[in-house]
Amino acid sequence: MLSANKPEFTDTPVCNLDIGGRALLELQTVVAHECGITDITVVAGFKQEECVSDRVTKYVNDRWEQTGSCGSLKVALDGLKEDDDLVIMYGDTICVPGLLKQVMDSGHDLAVCCVAGVSEGYREYCTVEDGALAGIDSEYQQGQSVFTGIFLVRKNRIGLVKGLLEDELSLGGLVNQVVHQGEEVQAHVAGHGWHELNSQKAFQGLKNNTEFIRKLMLVHNDWARRAEKYNLLDWVNRDVLTRGMLEAADGIRPARALDIGTGTGKVMKAVKARYPQCECWGIDNNEAMIGLIEDRKSYTIRICDVADLNGIRDAYFDLVTARMVFHHIDDPAPALSEIRRVLKPGGIFILCEGNPPTERSVDWYTQMFSYKEERITLTEADLINLFEKAGFSDVTTKIVMMEDCSLNNWLANSGLPEENIEIIRRLHYEAPDDIQEDYRMEFRDNDCFMDWKFSIVSGRNES
Repeated sequence: MLSANKPEFTDTPVCNLDIGGRALLELQTVVAHECGITDITVVAGFKQEECVSDRVTKYVNDRWEQTGSCGSLKVALDGLKEDDDLVIMYGDTICVPGLLKQVMDSGHDLAVCCVAGVSEGYREYCTVEDGALAGIDSEYQQGQSVFTGIFLVRKNRIGLVKGLLEDELSLGGLVNQVVHQGEEVQAHVAGHGWHELNSQKAFQGLKNNTEFIRKLMLVHNDWARRAEKYNLLDWVNRDVLTRGMLEAADGIRPARALDIGTGTGKVMKAVKARYPQCECWGIDNNEAMIGLIEDRKSYTIRICDVADLNGIRDAYFDLVTARMVFHHIDDPAPALSEIRRVLKPGGIFILCEGNPPTERSVDWYTQMFSYKEERITLTEADLINLFEKAGFSDVTTKIVMMEDCSLNNWLANSGLPEENIEIIRRLHYEAPDDIQEDYRMEFRDNDCFMDWKFSIVSGRNES
């Protein structure tokens, strides 16, 4: 990320611009992590000493006032090993992960991202012909798209790009040099999901785009940040849910058990404590969460998605558990199919999910959680239908009410930005009377205490 220049409208370094309570660089890092990019470099210049993050490697362009963005890029590429693909981005832009991922998934050696349907006031504009980039220009013409500053370079073309670097060039100018060399640069044109912060007007426009910021915050909810505080959540540490799930497993003595979306391993460890001889597995698609599991030698831990348990044999487990996982899954059918595949005939699947406390609270519940994460609202009836549609038999349910839950504890350890926290807090304090009644809300000690509803559903695999 090229973040050396001084913004025209502020004395704050571009990497520290405040977006909904978070620094721009922090959000850019979250987006990169969401797309699988973990080796991140930022080139600072103006007030470089204020550009601080333990999640990126920082280089400094001491000549930032005399060079274009390629002068900063040169600083970074001088120390780059050409053993992996490279994604270059302007430091004063922000996009949603899907837009960046679109370029990264390109089958071409060189690709850029453009945004269509824009007007004057941007830095550089792209002309695209038959899906390929014809050139980048600083003059706006009707029909052009905006160059986002996202430039993908496969490792076999990094040497070419390094050979064309000139200090005075912008990144768009560098891409033009590549095109003039006869290289094909694929242009991916997106309709939305990107902002350039090159003026006070543009910066204010981003801050006013609350829907974009909300979606970005959900990024999305940076799981690395959430993992740091996950074990401080009161509901995670109460044993009422794990106890209820284990009670649903009464009648079997599992030789092998699998915990789906194991996170920090709370349920997996509870199964092991109850059945010491059981071979316990835990899977999750989030490395940061799994990294917090202690005594890992006692378990089999894998990073994978529940919809693809490739490498696990058919009919291997007697018991599969999943606590607070399925509200993250848009299409549960492939996941449930895989769970049935790895379960032995007669094996038990036990799922625990939070629910709206009543039918009339579904809309409020859905709205409130939209400021926390991308989440599917699941009622008890929804869960039963999932089990029956997937082919489980002997489906049983149990409602667990977790009483006197602290709103402050939940929000303080949620990893959310302050803006989202305040919205969620206000939704509780200004909740309609029927919602307060359904949750049995009690306001005391500058906190809101309430009862949360969970469903524990179990089913038997007869196949």
